[in-house]
Amino acid sequence: MDIRDVYQLAKEGMYDEAIEICTRYIATHSDQREGYKQRSYIFGRMKLWKDAIRDVDILINMGHEEPDDYFSRGRWHLMAGNVSSAIDDFSKIIEIEGVLPRKYYTESAYFYRAKAYIEIGFFQRAIDDCEKIRDGFKVHLMGKLVTKANILSEARAKLNPS
Repeated sequence: MDIRDVYQLAKEGMYDEAIEICTRYIATHSDQREGYKQRSYIFGRMKLWKDAIRDVDILINMGHEEPDDYFSRGRWHLMAGNVSSAIDDFSKIIEIEGVLPRKYYTESAYFYRAKAYIEIGFFQRAIDDCEKIRDGFKVHLMGKLVTKANILSEARAKLNPS
C-alpha cells in the first residue's frame, strides 16, 4: 500500500494504517504536500483537531496559498472551539479567492465565518456574511445539516431578542 491508498483506508476506518503510510511518505518526501494533506484529512476524520491543524500549518508554511488548506484548517479550528482562528482562516479564503477567477470555497467560507461570528456574539457580521450566500445553501456542520436560513434565523434572534 502507498500514499494513493490512504483515502480509501480512512473511509474504511483503518486510520492507524493510513496514518502510518502518510508518516512513512513524509519521512522520505518532507518537501511534498501530499503526505501532510492526506494525514491532516485522516486526523480530521478522527476528530484529532490539534494534529489535523498542525499538518495544515506545515502545508501553509510551505509557501502555498491554497484556499482548501485554509478551508480545512478553518473548519477544524471551528470544531476545536478556536473561533477567532477559524474566522481568520475563512477570511483568508475570501481574500485569496477574491483575485482568482474560480471561487470554489468563497460561499462556504462566508457560511462558516457567519457561524463563527455567532459563536463570539458578532451577530450583525453573521447576517452580513449570510447576505453573500445564495438562498438554499446548506452544509453538514458538527453532525447536522445547517442551512443559510438556520444561520440567519439564529443571528437575527440573538441580535434582536424578544
